[in-house]
Amino acid sequence: MTDTVDLLIGGSIYGGWTDFRVTRSMDRAAGDFDLSVSERWPGRTDAWRILPFAEVEIRLGSDPVLTGYVDVVEPETDARSHRVRIRGRSRTCDLVDCTPELRGTEFRGSTLVAIARALSQPFGIEVVTEAPDGAPFGVEAKDKTDTAWRTIERLGRLRGVICHDDERGRLVLARAGERRAAGSLELGRNLLAASARIDVSKRFSRYVSMTQRQTGAAVARDGDGDAGDNEEAEQPNAGVQVSVTGIATDPDVPRYRPRIFRAEGAGDTAFAQQRAVWAAATARAKSLQVDATVQGWRKADGALWRLNELVKIKADWLRLDHDLLVIGTEFSLGQDGRRTRLTLTPKEAMLPEPLKPARSGRGGGAGASWSDVVAGSGRL
Repeated sequence: MTDTVDLLIGGSIYGGWTDFRVTRSMDRAAGDFDLSVSERWPGRTDAWRILPFAEVEIRLGSDPVLTGYVDVVEPETDARSHRVRIRGRSRTCDLVDCTPELRGTEFRGSTLVAIARALSQPFGIEVVTEAPDGAPFGVEAKDKTDTAWRTIERLGRLRGVICHDDERGRLVLARAGERRAAGSLELGRNLLAASARIDVSKRFSRYVSMTQRQTGAAVARDGDGDAGDNEEAEQPNAGVQVSVTGIATDPDVPRYRPRIFRAEGAGDTAFAQQRAVWAAATARAKSLQVDATVQGWRKADGALWRLNELVKIKADWLRLDHDLLVIGTEFSLGQDGRRTRLTLTPKEAMLPEPLKPARSGRGGGAGASWSDVVAGSGRL
């Protein structure tokens, strides 16, 4: 397959780019691009006239890789040469930047998908759901100054859903690691270079999750509409609040490093325990990140590399022989030709939903440690 980088604007195709980069990540709502060219396009004298706010589609060969808008245009010229640099982001950038003007600030009895669509509709952004819809929210308030993305991302975490954009500028609601990439990554074959980063600064020996549970007495003393509602004891949420905790440990942290945190929302002891186990598991997994550079832009089946796919990576010197999740992609063109840089991590790092607590109450078995990921039983 012959891959060229084409920028489409209003039916016109701009090609001949000498430097190109498109980056997308699972923890960002909007991918971004950076294109530049020296001299003028063959046969064209108006290439630099691409303007900010222009709607663009970037294609690699016949496949779209980003659909969005131009944010920055930088034309340059001197006596001997011309250069144009164009930067922009996915259509979903408006969710990140803007605060939609809604009539109300509450979503009552709505699902995550319904809320995401209500917030995205004013910007003409389609919402694609790859995850179960989940239970409706009771009453969720939106601050009038919150951006659309801030609200969607917060509610997504409460439903265990990851939000990111796709190549067509749509907002995707998904679970982590439910697809597998074709082929594998192996040093000396298709893997050009790889590096690992093991950062344990945010891992702790003990996680204590704190939350509050309203007692039956407190519920009974809630305002019931009689004359006594003006009394303090008859106000909503009056009465006794019981503090409950959940505890999980990371057995691979060799010294005393406790962390106490408040869980989002109120719940019972089981909920607090789930939050503690989840915190331990995701911290363990996030401590490992791998950057892998491959030749070209496509996988073994000819499709472009995509976010949220599991792929087997094997690099003996890094002691890697494991399935990891693609959480970032960067397609580039430069002096070294076509390259794709993949950012990978254990799947558990991108699971925002609480995990089921282990019977022992320990968080160690719930997440992936370095020793789980690398080949062999040794430690680094």
